[in-house]
Parts: sequence; structure tokens; C-alpha cells
Amino acid sequence: MATLTQYLVQNQQVWEELDFSGRTQVEVSEIWRYQPQDRTRNGHKHQKLEKNDFVKWLQRSRQSSAAASINGSQLLLRLVWIPLLVPQKTLDVANDLYKQALSCFGHELAEGYCKTIPAGVGELHEQESSNDSRFFFSLHPKIFMTWSNAQHSGELNIVCVVDEKKLPTLRDLLSEPLIQNIVSQPSSPALICAILLSLEVERMHDNIKRQVRQVEVRTGHHNWRSRSERAALGDLTSLSAKMSGSSTRCGSCLRKQHTLIEVLDFVSTQLRSTRPEHLKESYALLLDMVSLLQKRADAQKADNIYIQRRVDTQLNAVSDLQVSRSR
Repeated sequence: MATLTQYLVQNQQVWEELDFSGRTQVEVSEIWRYQPQDRTRNGHKHQKLEKNDFVKWLQRSRQSSAAASINGSQLLLRLVWIPLLVPQKTLDVANDLYKQALSCFGHELAEGYCKTIPAGVGELHEQESSNDSRFFFSLHPKIFMTWSNAQHSGELNIVCVVDEKKLPTLRDLLSEPLIQNIVSQPSSPALICAILLSLEVERMHDNIKRQVRQVEVRTGHHNWRSRSERAALGDLTSLSAKMSGSSTRCGSCLRKQHTLIEVLDFVSTQLRSTRPEHLKESYALLLDMVSLLQKRADAQKADNIYIQRRVDTQLNAVSDLQVSRSR
């Protein structure tokens, strides 16, 4: 029976059609839990695989749960990185390898649904061929991610399509012990996306503030006694364009903040609905991280309003100066 999800996938695409570069080398990551001499620790492995090796790597997901354990060590997470060349609207991978990854993990429907929304996170239950849940995150036009918790072996399988400029940040996050300690939780990929959004909002705010301070020095329309920045260069038209761009970036920050809050609410809901005893340590850690990010999100939201007011003030100031000089 056709579902609403399938209907939207076929008829309501928000993402543009993406091309493929044909690249046959694929980046993958794994997180293992090692237990040498009764001492548990996690380890991260990142590698680039050629086509044949990548296909073999994928086939491990079809094997038994015993194959996910080696010498008492347990595989916790497997991730396929797909760089997104945003200006070219191109996935930097061969089409067949990308399709094989989605098919092997059973992510075809989740990947299709990602492209029907401009931003969001959620869980899909409409899987006709599997009892596994499929999760998704999307933020057009820079990133979408699908993941699932394998029934046979328990590891998380993830396909991450991300702007090539953001990929190093996510990869570095995955190498952090703090992140490795929460990947046993099905909602952990969403939390990683939330951290990325929080970091990006902070960076964008810092960049906007720097530009605004320079324009404030140039126009003199401010009441700060500690201004030490150099005045912004260029004519009034270029200053107006710069502040208009800053206003747009404030809007982008606001969009990311709304998405961040949605992701954190999603993770909180997932944590409330599932609390297995054997995952109580990672559960508590993930809960603390959500709480911290929620507090930061509240502060960032207030900061965004404050920055937008300063940008608007400088836009008005530049406009007044233009009128004054035209007389």
C-alpha cells in the first residue's frame, strides 16, 4: 500500500536534482568498543576505500551479529561520508556506490524523504521490508543524513551527505571520546548535527559582529566608548550591501537556531521513549549534552535578536547618510 511518505518522495522534492562526480574512492568511519584485559575503551577508525574494498565493507552489514564482534570487541557505528559540492550541486561519489550504500543500509526511503523538506529531523516507521526504524536529518542545501540501528548486530549505520567544507568538522567530532561514548544511543547522530549547528551559529555571529563594529565606527551611529576597530572601507553603497548581507546571515542563523531546537526536542523525545538499562551511562551523558546545548541555543537566540537590531541600525544610518549627501 502506498504511503504519504512515498507520495511526498515522488511529488514534493525541495532539494535540487544532484549529479554525481563518478569518484570511486569512498571515505568511511567506524567506532569500536575494545575490551582489552577487562578494560573497556572506544576507538575511531577512518579510511578511504577503493570501489571493491568499499563494496566488501558494505557487505559486512548483511552478516551475522557475530561478524560485528572481533576478539570481544564490538562494532558500534559505521558511517559513509559523501562530500557535497554545493556550487556544482554534485555528490563527489559514483552513482552506483552511493545507491549501494543506501540499499545496503535500507535508507532509500529516508534519503528520498530528506529531499522533501528544507530542514528537519525525524523517524520513519513506514518500512515494508524491515522492522528497523530509519532516521533522517536535513538542512537544505548543505547537509542531509540518514541512519538506522541494525537489528542483527546493534550498530548504527549512517550515510552522511554534507558540504565538503563542513565534513572535516563532523569527522573531527566523531573522533572525540565524548561523542564515541554516546554512539550506542540511536539518537546520537542527531545530537552530532545539533553540535554542528550550534558551532556554526556561534561562528556566523562572530563574523557578523566584526562587520557591524567596523561599520559602526565608519558611520558613528553607536554609543560604544570601547570601539577600537578600524572603520569599514568602501563607499556608502558598499556599506549598505555589506549590512544587507549581514541581515540575511542573521536570518540564516535564525533558521539554524529553529532547526537546532527541533533537533534537541527530537533527541529529548527519543530519550524519554527508550531507556534500556544497559545503555544508562550513555543515556545520562547524552541527556547532559542536550541540556547544555538547549541553554546555549537560548543564549544564541537572544544574541541573534541583539545583532539584528545593530545591523538594522547601521542600515538606517547608511541610508540617512546617503540621503544627506545627495542633497
